[in-house]
Amino acid sequence: MRPVRSHHRLFSLAVAVSLGSATPVMAAEFMDNVPLPLVRALLTNPGSNDVRIYSDVPEGLPEFVIPANFSVLGGIAQNRGSRMILQTSATREDAIAALSDSLVNAGFVDVETLVGGRITGFVPSETMLSRRNFCRDDVGYLTIMFTEQAGINQVSLGTSNVLADSGISSCAELAQPRIPAMGGPDAMFSDLMQHMPVLEIPGPANSSRPQPFLGTSGASASERTYETSSQFTSDMSISELYPRFAQQIAAQGWALDGESTGQVSGSGNWVKIPDGDTYLHGLFSIVQSSNSNFSIRFRLTKLSVEQ
Repeated sequence: MRPVRSHHRLFSLAVAVSLGSATPVMAAEFMDNVPLPLVRALLTNPGSNDVRIYSDVPEGLPEFVIPANFSVLGGIAQNRGSRMILQTSATREDAIAALSDSLVNAGFVDVETLVGGRITGFVPSETMLSRRNFCRDDVGYLTIMFTEQAGINQVSLGTSNVLADSGISSCAELAQPRIPAMGGPDAMFSDLMQHMPVLEIPGPANSSRPQPFLGTSGASASERTYETSSQFTSDMSISELYPRFAQQIAAQGWALDGESTGQVSGSGNWVKIPDGDTYLHGLFSIVQSSNSNFSIRFRLTKLSVEQ
């Protein structure tokens, strides 16, 4: 019987030879100097070659006095803005306070002060404490972000001309109520958004943007509901977490109308009367979905009956 040649064996041998001569792919991390062309390539957006890296204050960053106890690590300038990294041994509170004073002296305005408070909804505590936004007409936004490091802390300062992108001509316009587009959800519910409480979340979170919620009874001019929700992780229990949120809600002008808490959930009904013609009901709820995961929700409704 005539022997049959094994093509499988020849193919396996060819693969073995090929693999034996190929260079293995290994992950090698840079531990010292990184090639400048590589850094530029990694930082460059598609279609843009405008990336410049600096060992000192980058071009395009507005002038201000860098406080004592800060050193410049370097910076970057791109067509969309500039960013500088400072190093400091100061604590988060001291670092942000010192930089805030310097920026205000340079003509910037604290956006939080300008708009009369932070955004509404659920905000992680670390984000609220570590980030601050400023505005100046000729610059736009300047954001500072504090990051705690093991050896020495870092502060990022970055500019972004979002005023021009959003159609706002000056920082002062941020303090003025903006008229939403007719027919959109924000136009229908914008009067409720300003009453949504700001609640600090004690841990990493994934918050959703407040959205209109239409109940089974529908929506009308006198019956509107707005809600926001978030998920976060914590090693605390419902009995520890619920009072933290309840205290924050009460501190923002809401009066408790009734509450209940258990081992895995808690809820509270809140009432707010911002003026003689507006009666609001807020329903806050928190649910422990697993050992360390929690879901929270605040639903805000404008009531149609005077209380």
